[in-house]
Amino acid sequence: MPSQLAQTTSLTLTRAISTDGHTITERPERGLPYPTVGLVAAYRCQRLRLSMRFGTIPSFRMLPMSAQDVVMPRQVASSVLAPECDLLVVEPGDLAHETLSELVQVARRHDLPLIWLGEPPIVHRLASAAIPGGIIPSQASTTQVERTLQAAIAGLTVIHPDYAHVVDQTEPDPDPVPYIVEPEPTPIVAEPVLSPREHEVMSHVASGLPNKAIARMLGITDHTVKFHVSSVLTKLNAASRTEAVAIATRGGLLDT
Repeated sequence: MPSQLAQTTSLTLTRAISTDGHTITERPERGLPYPTVGLVAAYRCQRLRLSMRFGTIPSFRMLPMSAQDVVMPRQVASSVLAPECDLLVVEPGDLAHETLSELVQVARRHDLPLIWLGEPPIVHRLASAAIPGGIIPSQASTTQVERTLQAAIAGLTVIHPDYAHVVDQTEPDPDPVPYIVEPEPTPIVAEPVLSPREHEVMSHVASGLPNKAIARMLGITDHTVKFHVSSVLTKLNAASRTEAVAIATRGGLLDT
């Protein structure tokens, strides 16, 4: 990254990756309205909390929005359906996978920077890789959020150090080489190999619940849920949550 950008942004706790060579400006040019930030979360109380946290950030206007407000906005005079914001800040937490996919599609369609407030599922990280914005923790400081908003408006992507491990997984192969593999039947697990807690976690995973929702239902942390899911993937030799559920169901490890 150019030294000039580093001096301008002082991203001591974030790393900005330029996508178009622009620099970050502290404030919009005089006479232009402040960018509107759509704050998206599953519940109204979460959206209001974000609005109160970030409302003191200068040069940006905070607008709490439901996912439906973004995906199905009101029709404007030009007859073009567009969200009432200039960039999106999404707390993926309890939002359904389908909803997250729709938000990514809206961001791509309308060229809206997209900032994840917390780590989204890998499929949505991949889908939003080319969109300016980035990933920062849900408990990021107001200063960090402000710098990330400035970077996103300038066409940059910011990756917080807590999520440095996702950088190598963010860019998919742009031109994968096609190949044909003879299908092999997935071995059926002959005996139960899941602990009682792993069984509980995977039952909720099979229902389509995200980690944070599972954590609340079981009274554990989302990091503990991630640990159990990772353990199950290893035990079942599965590459994804979906494959693990399929293998466990075929092996009689989950109630149907």
